[in-house]
Amino acid sequence: MDNIAGKKSSLTWAVHLSVAALVLLWVFPTLGLLVSSFRTTDQIRTSGWWAAMFPAVQNEVFRTANPGEFRVERDGVFVVEGNLYVVDGRAESAADVAAVISAWGVSSRDIAAFAPGEIADLGEGETLQVAENGDYIFGKRRLGEIDRRTRFLSKRLEIAEVVDPADQRNREQIFFGARVTYTDSKDQERCIRIVGTDEARIDMGEISWVSPV
Repeated sequence: MDNIAGKKSSLTWAVHLSVAALVLLWVFPTLGLLVSSFRTTDQIRTSGWWAAMFPAVQNEVFRTANPGEFRVERDGVFVVEGNLYVVDGRAESAADVAAVISAWGVSSRDIAAFAPGEIADLGEGETLQVAENGDYIFGKRRLGEIDRRTRFLSKRLEIAEVVDPADQRNREQIFFGARVTYTDSKDQERCIRIVGTDEARIDMGEISWVSPV
């Protein structure tokens, strides 16, 4: 009787272990669902729920402010400043920063090409610098715009053709370069000259050939 009262049979231990295993099999998925309900879609896709207890690294896409609206000129360079986490402004305190940037890039092929503080050369006189707290500085040399305009005009000159209105024999039809006299809705006589889109000057009476009169 002493041996029977002081020892548990192997069957009892097996039952206890089986019950404990069943409890764990039920608890872990339930805990995972609970933790996942507080995580974002990106966090769920990139890591398991157990990673929620440790610092996580996420890949996010941000856009800077529109250079055409928020740029200011400094020493011949157009500059746009702001913060990736703050709309229309910069981070004034750590509370404004949603995360810390460990690396960044300008292409999906290499999203970690630059470390915080490094300057990326975007070509054509454009540069971008991103700090650890999300502050960014976008710069564009004015020379870049001049170079782009020069290339555009050079291509236009290659296909340009000189038109002499005197060579137009058909007076029943208005041709490019012609001077036209007409009467407007107020019975006022006006004289205009039909020119190309790059030559149009309304104050001089030179109207683009694609503009309505």
